[in-house]
Amino acid sequence: MEENKKVIESIITDIDESATLNLFQYEIGSVELYTNLKGNLIGEDSNININSIYFGYGKNELNLFYDIYHHAKKSNSDIMVNGALRDESYKNFKSTLDFKEGSSGSIGSEEEYATLLSDDVIALSVPVLLAHEDDVQGNHAASAGKIDTDLLFYLMSRGLDQQQAESLIILSRFAKAIDSIENQELKDLINDRVQEIVRR
Repeated sequence: MEENKKVIESIITDIDESATLNLFQYEIGSVELYTNLKGNLIGEDSNININSIYFGYGKNELNLFYDIYHHAKKSNSDIMVNGALRDESYKNFKSTLDFKEGSSGSIGSEEEYATLLSDDVIALSVPVLLAHEDDVQGNHAASAGKIDTDLLFYLMSRGLDQQQAESLIILSRFAKAIDSIENQELKDLINDRVQEIVRR
């Protein structure tokens, strides 16, 4: 969460039979970010679940790349990314679900949703789905848009100012990832940080 920092992170994992990896990422501060995950589901009934949030502001540049390779039968993957962008920030999200030969019975999902708080942001999303087997199920979705004006009006009619209403909406979309944190102090820190960015 430190400002004016360039962050480069790479995660490579092999997930064996009946094992599960749950990964949560919170990207809410670095001025330039490059994060890459390569997940290999190599054991039958192996699982990977990714739940990430990001918030770009100022001239932040965020690059998020997720590559999941289904090698084994009945393997499962779930990528869920929620983000918000404001000012002149830039986001490049790319994810690939690759069902390799021998991965029959596998299920994969990749979803990314971006909330745009300014007209000058750039939001790129490229979800890719590759299948070398017939008996697999792959789902992908990506969307980017402004906050619903009716919802914003409703919250403001209940006494919230625009910044408070926007932060409440964004925090509701981030809630699942944030609520997974067991440390209450860290959870409060992330909530406060999101509200601070919205109110700038």
